[in-house]
Amino acid sequence: MKHGARLFFGIAGVLVAIVACGSGSFDRDDGSQVGADGAAAGTSSSLPPGMGSGDPEPEPEEEQDQAFRVPVVSGRWVWTANPTSGRVALIDAKSFTVKTALAGAAPTYLTALPAADGGSRALVLNTVSQDASLLSAADGGDIEVLATLPVHAGANAWAVTADGHFAIAWTNATLVPNADPSQGFQDITVLDVAASPPTSKRLSVGYRPARVFMNDDGRHVYVATDAGIDVVDLASDAGPIVERELALSDNPARDTARREVSVTPDGEYAFVRRDGQSYLTIVDIARRKLKDLVLPGVVTDLDLTRDARLAVAIIRDRVIPAESAAAGAPGEGGSGGADVASEAAGAPDVGAAGAGGTSSPSGRASVAVLLPVDTIFDAPDVYDRVELDELFGSVELGARSETALLFSNAVPSTHLTLLGLTEREHRTVDLKLPVLTAVSSPDGAHALALLQPRAGSQQPGAFAVVPIEKDLPPRIQGTKAPTVPVNRAKDLPAMVAVGDRRALVTVSNGSDVNVAYLVSMPELTVDTFELASVPLPQASGLVPEANQAFVAQRHPEGRITFIDLDSKAQHTLTGFELSTKVGK
Repeated sequence: MKHGARLFFGIAGVLVAIVACGSGSFDRDDGSQVGADGAAAGTSSSLPPGMGSGDPEPEPEEEQDQAFRVPVVSGRWVWTANPTSGRVALIDAKSFTVKTALAGAAPTYLTALPAADGGSRALVLNTVSQDASLLSAADGGDIEVLATLPVHAGANAWAVTADGHFAIAWTNATLVPNADPSQGFQDITVLDVAASPPTSKRLSVGYRPARVFMNDDGRHVYVATDAGIDVVDLASDAGPIVERELALSDNPARDTARREVSVTPDGEYAFVRRDGQSYLTIVDIARRKLKDLVLPGVVTDLDLTRDARLAVAIIRDRVIPAESAAAGAPGEGGSGGADVASEAAGAPDVGAAGAGGTSSPSGRASVAVLLPVDTIFDAPDVYDRVELDELFGSVELGARSETALLFSNAVPSTHLTLLGLTEREHRTVDLKLPVLTAVSSPDGAHALALLQPRAGSQQPGAFAVVPIEKDLPPRIQGTKAPTVPVNRAKDLPAMVAVGDRRALVTVSNGSDVNVAYLVSMPELTVDTFELASVPLPQASGLVPEANQAFVAQRHPEGRITFIDLDSKAQHTLTGFELSTKVGK
């Protein structure tokens, strides 16, 4: 599931509005060819329910990316940018010393880069001067601006290869308020920061990019857009180029359901989920083939395990509506209609009996479908179904990919279900308030869930810390400011950073109530820290190498608060752009 809004380190897919766009030809799995108009050659392309049919969609699940954005931390260093002053600051979270440097006009969007031991590197997008500054600092040294590279107008997001060789500046339309339909945000800028000197090159991709996936090989990039998936070759003989575009259906012009796209880290497969549809599209990227897999109900979420071993699809209501079952899968040569629905229904089940679960408060049951990534394209009828007497429509998979967190935020439910992906055993925990989203710690031992207040709640927000490895009760913690914005013009979304032993939850009402909660695990204790000013968006996190948590805040000359993860000592730096330091 991932995107529209999702949580934590990344998320896996993206909800994308599809428009009528052509694409290069590709082959369906039955050997027929699909041309640029999206129609299969020699066949009549059928459409699934909801593709231009006007059928009502079930209530979609909501993803909550904003709360779990990774802050700009590099080793023991924290980077911050001040668009007003034009300065960037590098703060040593161990010594609380600060180095600053002038970047371009309005430095705003930062990303960290791999650096030599003890040093730190970063890129910052300067939104007014429409360029990017490549920044570097040796251990204890001043910041050096290594290069200033032109980028396209409106860039507001970064994607970086694992080795830091290439960075892509792109425009996430969801961050642009009131965007006009004529704004396609199709420019991307590829920066080769390892070249001597560093270079930048502008390219054009499909309408409204929504997610950028980097291949593990560091050479290919996959850009999910309204039109399909654009494959970018970073190291062709001509330099970075858009190599090809893959359509995601037989008839892209009529494929109007919102969709979520996930690409495996090796770039071999893409999985596509559409709102209101009971099928998935699986794309074999190298062979340019796609296959439609019908499942026994509307798929409300999709996620990949971090190692891309499994794709986990969620069916909130297991019964297929009669009209959907009759319509079957789209197109020809997919995994096909009633026969596949029958095969899916006959797939191995793991029921709730004996698994220690609790009944769904609504009396409804949901299904997690576990698809083996390596074999599902060629053997679409071989997968596992886990059917539980619980209501869930969303899934979050942790870094270790051992336990799936199952919940629903479209249909209010206070239950969080922990499903082991190996043994298929599960446990359901009642968190007393409706679940908004959840994420697991990197070691998989705990989960943190943001909760939604309901009528009669005395606190404006809440969160829960849930033991996963041990069958212990959760810790429920009320918050002094909303975890879910009530007034979207004022309230800030909660920010969450999760490590193995500590987690930081930061909430604000956008004015006078600004609080950080430091969670200790496995003790499940919570310490509260009042903040002097409003937190900056996506600007709180953990610095494990310095044993500190931090929250950057609004201040004309810079303000950041550090909290020692063990002693809980608090240090606030204010006005550090003027080379001053104020301790608590």
